[in-house]
Amino acid sequence: MIRTEKGEYEMNNKRLLEGITVLDLTWVMAGPGATKLFNDFGARVIRVESNKTLDVLRTGWQRKNNKDFYEEGGWAFQDFNREKIDIALNLKTPGGREVFEDLVRISDFVVCNYGVKAFRKLGLTFEDLSKIKEDIIVLNASGLGDTGPYSGYITYAPSLMSVTGLMGLFGYEGADTPEMPTPMADYLGTLTLANYMLAALEYRRKTGKGQFVDVGQGEGATAYIGPAIIHAQANGAHPGRIGNRDWTGTCVPHNAYKCQGDDTAWCAISCADDAEWQALAALVDPSGKLSADERFLTREGRLSNLEELDACIAAWTADKHPQEVGDLCQKAGVSGSPVQTNYDLLHNDPHLRERKFFAPLDLEPLGKYPENFEVTNIAPVVKSAERPESFHRAPSWGEHTEYVLKEILGKSQEWIDNNPIL
Repeated sequence: MIRTEKGEYEMNNKRLLEGITVLDLTWVMAGPGATKLFNDFGARVIRVESNKTLDVLRTGWQRKNNKDFYEEGGWAFQDFNREKIDIALNLKTPGGREVFEDLVRISDFVVCNYGVKAFRKLGLTFEDLSKIKEDIIVLNASGLGDTGPYSGYITYAPSLMSVTGLMGLFGYEGADTPEMPTPMADYLGTLTLANYMLAALEYRRKTGKGQFVDVGQGEGATAYIGPAIIHAQANGAHPGRIGNRDWTGTCVPHNAYKCQGDDTAWCAISCADDAEWQALAALVDPSGKLSADERFLTREGRLSNLEELDACIAAWTADKHPQEVGDLCQKAGVSGSPVQTNYDLLHNDPHLRERKFFAPLDLEPLGKYPENFEVTNIAPVVKSAERPESFHRAPSWGEHTEYVLKEILGKSQEWIDNNPIL
């Protein structure tokens, strides 16, 4: 950002994190998602892949007819690792360790999401790496952090969702079984890690000092369920599963309502105050009877008569298309919008298209299906025309090894021939 003479801020032509190098030892979702964000903001991300433990996203969710996941990882791998530089390296060999330490010397960050034992055993701690580069920033986004009784836990999506309290909140109202709709803890971990990286970078800018940042992905997830934590303090009990209702009790109604069409035809509506409810009531019942109904005049009344309230709204939405409901609500000043599917977002959303939120990868078809992917484009919008028109695909395993050794580190062919790095 640059400051103008008027005291306003605007983006210059240089991307915000240009000149920053991230040495990326992460895998699966949370770590690669954070480094992808840094890449989108201009950082150079050098991904280090092991020949001993392959990233599981390489092997899952393949394009049809894709038979070599070393060459092309699955579609989730493509999304999390597009545009990155990739080197295949074994940190336990002398040559591999030398190359890794050379990369540390030219990097601003070393980012991992290993278990605590592996992180220390591989010599990735700040104490280890600051001897190589004094101001290096080291982050390890383990599942539950570097210390504490759970620090050694093995955590993938189900266990991380459960131990953080997220899974206990998802599910139908009154249901006995918790739900895990998506691996939200991983996505929240992405945001937590990226924010910590930015904070550490700012700290170094001010002090000149590197540091170790202990990122517990689980803490990042638990931090987002503050209202439920407060509920437990205030009421001395687990709030239970409440479906689509508002945890804070602020917004009533607060639900998704079936609309005309197939099983995907729904519209979400939420009213934050009495005035917004009155605007919605006038839509649902132009005669004014619903607006005057004493049961629904106040938030407390609407909460006490929630089933009757939802039934009135559902009867109104039942013969309308979701977009029609959304348009009517927005025109009346009510927070309402269609419940979009991933297909709707990709193919039918004019707003995201105009803002160039989706951009294609440059995958080669090679008889695979689908022939290509469009991925999300999180680069900041100054003018939509400035967003990238396309992205380079995620790298094949070790694709840029020779480039990194020769062009970035300046290694000779003789050194490469005599120093195995795998």
